[in-house]
Amino acid sequence: MSTWADLFNSPTELEFEGKTYQLRQLNGIEEGIFQRWLEQRARDGIGRATELDDERRRHLDKDVNDAIAVGDYEFGSELCVKALQNKAGIIKAVSLILRDQGINEATAKRFVDQHQKQIAAVLVSRLTTDPFVMRAALVTLGLPEDFLRPDADSSSDSATHPLATKSGTSEASPPINSHSSSPSSEGQTATPS
Repeated sequence: MSTWADLFNSPTELEFEGKTYQLRQLNGIEEGIFQRWLEQRARDGIGRATELDDERRRHLDKDVNDAIAVGDYEFGSELCVKALQNKAGIIKAVSLILRDQGINEATAKRFVDQHQKQIAAVLVSRLTTDPFVMRAALVTLGLPEDFLRPDADSSSDSATHPLATKSGTSEASPPINSHSSSPSSEGQTATPS
């Protein structure tokens, strides 16, 4: 098991709180429910926005209705795929898949929380054997592909990882505390003051 997509694309058994659950692809009815949830989420986002004047709110409502009419929120669409890549979308999908097994959204959240940690552990353990998996995960998180490489070039002798600048070069991260790493202190543990 390496990703939620893998779990959804083939029947998989996962244990949670002493019981085994069957994960599978969403069926047609569940896809429709997910689509309606996604559409309602878009509408709710407009409703929560407090800084909108009436004209802007009407314009956004029209945009959402137009997007619904042309299928932008349909299951399998780009927006649907993006929703299934964030925690709220995963929780909703899991709650739909497992509802006939007694799982509601609150329990689905705990289920996802528990199994996300397992998936993260799998990704980290695969770093040395499959760097492409970790590279994709880092890019998804907005980090440079070589962020975790110990041999990545650095313009600083600092133990902290360099920050990328807009020009593509890197600069040292600002110090977090007053202790610095130097060749003479290597191997020693700094104590906070």
